[in-house]
Amino acid sequence: TGEQELFFEGEAPINNVYISPDQQYIFVQSEPSNQKWRIAIVDHKGDYILQELIDGTELAVSWNQYDPTKLLVSSFAEDWSYTSYLISAETKNMEHISIAEPFVHWLSTDSFVYLDWSTVGPSIVTQLKEQKKTGTVEVKKENVYFVDTFNDLMVTIGVNENHDEEAQYTFMNNDFESVLSFSVPHLTSFSGWMVPQYAMMDKEFLYFKPEYSTDADTYRGSFDFMATDMETGEQTVLLEDMDNEPLSCSNNANACLYGHYLDKIILLDEKEVISLIES
Repeated sequence: TGEQELFFEGEAPINNVYISPDQQYIFVQSEPSNQKWRIAIVDHKGDYILQELIDGTELAVSWNQYDPTKLLVSSFAEDWSYTSYLISAETKNMEHISIAEPFVHWLSTDSFVYLDWSTVGPSIVTQLKEQKKTGTVEVKKENVYFVDTFNDLMVTIGVNENHDEEAQYTFMNNDFESVLSFSVPHLTSFSGWMVPQYAMMDKEFLYFKPEYSTDADTYRGSFDFMATDMETGEQTVLLEDMDNEPLSCSNNANACLYGHYLDKIILLDEKEVISLIES
């Protein structure tokens, strides 16, 4: 209809917002002064549930998709040291939590995984570790450089042991049992490898596949937009000659917003791209 209404108005300029997986809560990050953050959780009506003032220059925020009332927030100081908090929208409680890595991916209601990068020197692969809320930590996989989690599934990316010019995508369930694995060419960067854009649908993993392996800065090829059937492992080329640009996909619409400004739509069934903006 084009109608607009005020949803929430904070006391300081809003820097960022993060919506919970069930869309019932919104984490609002505001900046009242230099190196200070006002963090708040509001409900779907825009009313305050919790509000706190913390120190820091940057924030990392991770909602728990298994318990959408919980999230983990890490606040960074200028020297990149950090303090982490476990926040509950249900109990309106915020507590300190000790973690070895501020960028985590939830694995259940009370555990998460992270890549344990060395703080001593540069490295291009590392260990995948699981930490429970009790503080127990366990190594789950070696020689990976990327991890992400979805509902009851996770993906890690490492280097193919037999072909070091290829990236190895490995999908596991939450018991760390391998479900599916495949290799694609990868593009190197100064600190390791570039991870092309991707999205997980209900039964398909969508991603951009480069034509060949080389340095990311000198790559002049295009990308194939691929769909991987998570049950059979079958790979399908949806679109050719694409650019590696951000994706935001909807299971309900069977479509993806696409582009640096998400100003285009990829219609998955029709295998076509439509611009949302008329030039």
